[in-house]
Amino acid sequence: MPSRPEPTIADLLELVGHEEKERRGDVVAKPSAKYVARARALAEAIDLAQEIRAATPHARDDEGLVLMELETKRMALDPEPPFANLKSLKHAEAMFFTYWGEGGGPEIEAFWRELERRKLPFQRVDTARAALDRGRIVDQVEYETVADAVSDERFSDAEKKKLGAMLDAYGTRAAKKHTARKR
Repeated sequence: MPSRPEPTIADLLELVGHEEKERRGDVVAKPSAKYVARARALAEAIDLAQEIRAATPHARDDEGLVLMELETKRMALDPEPPFANLKSLKHAEAMFFTYWGEGGGPEIEAFWRELERRKLPFQRVDTARAALDRGRIVDQVEYETVADAVSDERFSDAEKKKLGAMLDAYGTRAAKKHTARKR
């Protein structure tokens, strides 16, 4: 398979209609080249997810999930100025990959096989399990993912209790950090 040329910022700006926005006088975010490449890869992963879901019998056909994916793609390709950075893109990736990273079934397995075949820069990670194994939550994205997963049936009662304690500990650390910044 031939490698894709690295996208340029101009490619992405053209793709999302920034020239028209600039003509209207709107403030336009100028994302970095790394952002552009990663956002395009995320958009391709989202398109792939929708293709696989449509082609897989009995795949989860949740309108809310599909709308979230489309909105995530839009936000990645056309970010508001304060969100045209890799940290914000990481949040968008976490939103999208939670279902595809922690779920199971034929569509999930097909998605990851095709993602690997296309050489997209994403790895399957069970974020909640990784945090549980590590024994702590390291950032806000992970906190939100663990909070969503803490009641999953895949965790034992003891693991749920530990995850709950980890959520509390992270919340306490975050509150202290926030209070210290206000001083």
